[in-house]
Order: sequence, then structure tokens, then C-alpha cells
Amino acid sequence: MAAGLLVGLQPAPAPGDSVELGGCGALRAEYQHLFAEAITAEVELLSATRRRLCPDLEQPLEGGADLRDPDQELDFGGLIACRQQAELSVQAASPLLYTAQGGFRFFTPSGASQARAAQRVLAQLEQQGCSRDSF
Repeated sequence: MAAGLLVGLQPAPAPGDSVELGGCGALRAEYQHLFAEAITAEVELLSATRRRLCPDLEQPLEGGADLRDPDQELDFGGLIACRQQAELSVQAASPLLYTAQGGFRFFTPSGASQARAAQRVLAQLEQQGCSRDSF
């Protein structure tokens, strides 16, 4: 899901820009894939931590609760507090392995590795003069 969001929010290349259709497009796709994978690793870590810390709050969400159903009662305050507790727990239990441009922090080895790889691709995009607004 995260990969679709990241890729789906990217603007299309300019129609007359031949550089965009060549190496920049392939590098951009590689960057988006790597960074989406990196973020997915971190989201999975945080989700697992929330399930461990607050199983009663997480169960309705995992069971496919319909948030639009007026009869479905969710403890939104509890969910927010649980998320904050999970974030603090991850930060306390796991060393910070990498901070990406923009400040996104990585605590998993796979997330940090993918983020570093994405950063290298980003540097290639910049070296090739690819437009910055599309990645």
C-alpha cells in the first residue's frame, strides 16, 4: 500500500523532456521502489509493536472494522496513545540506524539498508540533472 501511495503521488514527466524519458525515469522508479520498501519495513515494525503493546485496541482494526459504521466504537484516544507508546518503545529498544533526507528515521536493518540505497539513487538522479520536483 505504501508503495502505491508513493508512486501514485509522483507527477508525470514533462511530455517534451527527453532526459525524463530515458535514464531519469528508470532511476526515479528505482528510487521510489527502494524508499517504499524501506518505509514498509519501518511500518511493519511499528505495527507489530502496537499489536504487542495494545492487543485489545488493535484487534478491531485487524478484523476489518468499518470506521464509517456508527455502531462500531473505536477508542481513538487509546489508539493514538498506543501509537505514541509504540514509537517510544521502538526508539528505546532499537538503535537508530539511519536518518534519511527529510528526517524519516529507520530502526530496522532492512529499512536502513533500503533507505541508504535509495539515497544513492537520489544522488545519481541529481548528478544526471533530473528534475528535482518529480522525485
